[in-house]
Amino acid sequence: MIFSTKTKLAFPLLALITVLFIQQSQKVYAEDFPESFRLSEHDITTEVFTQGEYNTCWAITATDAINLQLKKIQEKRNFSPWYLAYSAYTGANKFPENIDPDDPFSLFYKGGSNYISSAVLTSGNGMAYDSDIKYGIHPNAIENFNIRSSVESGGKVKNDYVIRNIFNITPWISQKKKFETDYIKKFLFDKNAVCVTCSLSDKYFNPETSALCYNDDNYNCHTDANYHSVLLVGWDDNFSRTNFKKDCIPSKDGAWLAKNSWGEEWGNEGYMWISYEDTSMCEAVVYSDISENIYDSDYQYDEYGWTTSVSPSMVLNIRNIKDENGDDFYPSTTGYMANIFKADDDEYIYDISFYTIEENCEYELFVYTDLEDPSVPTSGTVLSQQKGTMLYPGYHTVELDEKPHIKKGDYFSIVAKIKNPSSVHTVPIDACILLSADYIENQSGKYIGNINSIIFKSKKNESFVSCNGKDWADLMLSKNGIQKNIIINERSYFPGLSDDETPVQFYMGNVCMKALTVKYTPYYGDINDDGVVTAVDLALAVNHMLGKKSIPNERFADLNNDSEVNISDLILLKDHLNDIP
Repeated sequence: MIFSTKTKLAFPLLALITVLFIQQSQKVYAEDFPESFRLSEHDITTEVFTQGEYNTCWAITATDAINLQLKKIQEKRNFSPWYLAYSAYTGANKFPENIDPDDPFSLFYKGGSNYISSAVLTSGNGMAYDSDIKYGIHPNAIENFNIRSSVESGGKVKNDYVIRNIFNITPWISQKKKFETDYIKKFLFDKNAVCVTCSLSDKYFNPETSALCYNDDNYNCHTDANYHSVLLVGWDDNFSRTNFKKDCIPSKDGAWLAKNSWGEEWGNEGYMWISYEDTSMCEAVVYSDISENIYDSDYQYDEYGWTTSVSPSMVLNIRNIKDENGDDFYPSTTGYMANIFKADDDEYIYDISFYTIEENCEYELFVYTDLEDPSVPTSGTVLSQQKGTMLYPGYHTVELDEKPHIKKGDYFSIVAKIKNPSSVHTVPIDACILLSADYIENQSGKYIGNINSIIFKSKKNESFVSCNGKDWADLMLSKNGIQKNIIINERSYFPGLSDDETPVQFYMGNVCMKALTVKYTPYYGDINDDGVVTAVDLALAVNHMLGKKSIPNERFADLNNDSEVNISDLILLKDHLNDIP
């Protein structure tokens, strides 16, 4: 007899390798931090990279942060920044840039951001080993690799690892956020490299001491030609203020140790120091909790990642959906979002991924199956429900305590209730935003998001928002049988856009929320068919044998294959439970 090898807390044969988990209930205070700290002191280090002439610092920083996480599980291979940059600007879901067809290398000069890298990586793309994709190789060789890997994997390249959490990532349309010193120290102290951006200008950089202190309070990363991504790997509270240029000496000692991507010949063997008081350093993005890829499928619509967040009341009012009293809905810090999918196979929903915009955001997740109406996310049976709080804003993956079973061809929905501490923009979506000429020039692009893909990929009955979890509005308009994206022309609806009067057109896409699944396989002993063999299954078998309550699948309880459920099966099941650690 073959039993399920599932433990009480894990899925069959799938050992989730957790590289890092930040204890969200634990607060580390300033006095808990040492005066200096380096990841290299904990044998968490990689070689300094040389980006050369290409604008790939953003891809190098992201993959280096991930590679440092992999060192913790003795993974010797590194992911390729060249492949990440290539994946962002090629394929059906590419980010919009004018790539010269006569110069395939032109895409590597386009630059990027943590927003782009996170959107690519969380969509299941952009991760290939540098042993397969060397930095600087011809793009044709990358395309050949994609074709070969896709054929070998049965149609889609499957990564060995997935990124479960990206802390402090923000939507494209947002003000770049600065963080307190202790906030960043917390991540480093928990052995994370931290991706930041800064202005690496000669005016503020002292080459003799490799020290940077930008002291202009009016810094704007969107208009700065020296905008650059680096990786924080340590700090020193006693790094002297006199090490900085005399025209920009900070008021106090203390600096971050930052790893650059300009080779070991630059700076202090490729590293530099950034003052705690530097006004250009913003973001504190952490690619966290890198895990073995256990999934067989990912259900998602948001290939472009988190462009902005919206208030559900805005969408409901646009759609002229009223509350129970016939009134308009008003903005609230609590909102609901949902995606409806059609199951491709018999599967378990293992995890749900989504974004939050603020710290200490409360969430509640639901999975509905057997939808009676494929246009109403809550019209089915609730098979999973759990809640929690996210300490950090960003991208999150939550493992479900109960793994709902979905059947091929059935419609199911994933629903999230989000409660922000202050913001009414509760629902993360991908979108395309057309900006005015002046704003375009400042943003270094004609638009944000691929307008053709946003228009043609988004469909009716996919993504929904609600203010109360009962009245739902589809993000796609449907009039006279024609589907159209909701278009907004009011700047005030979206956090992060400037307050001027220049025009904007906003094309809504889909809700940024994913269902991550593994194929359904029935196991002997898993009597309640929840993907885990536990004492609950033993109790069900006992009650069935005593005639108290029948079970739908007797064959899962017939462990000795004698065509009946008897005491022998109970003994086998009990012994099996005792063997589970």
